[in-house]
Amino acid sequence: MRFIIIEKRLTFISKFNPKTLPFKNLPESYQLALVWYMAVDGEAWDLLGNLESAKDQKEMRKLLQSTLPEYRKKYGNKNFGMVNIPTQIIKQEVMKANEIGKYKSFNNYSKSYQNKMTIPIYKLKGQWPCILADKEYFEMSGEILQDGWHRLQVFINNGAKTIPCTFFL
Repeated sequence: MRFIIIEKRLTFISKFNPKTLPFKNLPESYQLALVWYMAVDGEAWDLLGNLESAKDQKEMRKLLQSTLPEYRKKYGNKNFGMVNIPTQIIKQEVMKANEIGKYKSFNNYSKSYQNKMTIPIYKLKGQWPCILADKEYFEMSGEILQDGWHRLQVFINNGAKTIPCTFFL
């Protein structure tokens, strides 16, 4: 059954009224999350502006916002999806992942995760969205999220009823 959801990933996502927007029109928090994932954590996008000069991630995070105009110019027409998925649905999907499914409940998994990781304390306003797994990543990992595991914990810890997510088209 899980295989069917992945092959029809966009059908699953469509249940939650997603929007498709070019990068340049996404809310700033979505842009920041995507630039971090695509350029800082990954190599799919170039590091633009003064990001390469950052001595550590903390400095890079501060510089990130100032480089957004350059990213909008270079990647602005690339389309992404935005969707708010009910927290309970995300929790159910997380529990289907290969490694996570060994826990008896999402709460057990979440407690274990937070004991191993330092979860930043953020306010929900302006919080970066989670990034849903693309088909290839999911087939490799079985995970619903490609990036944003800490953010998911922040949303849940703050009582969010829905989890804002972005996804690749």
